[in-house]
Amino acid sequence: FISNYRFFLRFCLSDDDSLPLLKNNLQWRKGPGSAICEAAEAAIAKSSQDGKWNNGPVRDAAPYASIVNKYITEKNCLTTSTNKGDLVYCIRAGK
Repeated sequence: FISNYRFFLRFCLSDDDSLPLLKNNLQWRKGPGSAICEAAEAAIAKSSQDGKWNNGPVRDAAPYASIVNKYITEKNCLTTSTNKGDLVYCIRAGK
């Protein structure tokens, strides 16, 4: 179901009593959030299928992409990554 060890690691390293949070998260992923999680997994797989990251499939699969994407263009958005490899969008407000 969830094969990414980092998903579980964040709960293991938490200072809080994270077992209830983990159970709640897993329940959401199996229930009401299953469609979102499945769509995200498919978009990530499609974005990395060529061995190199292509942000298009993830961007197009995002919630409300048909509304938001027309405002996120090369003129007002810079895509970069953190030193840990996380994707970061820097969006300039206005024109």
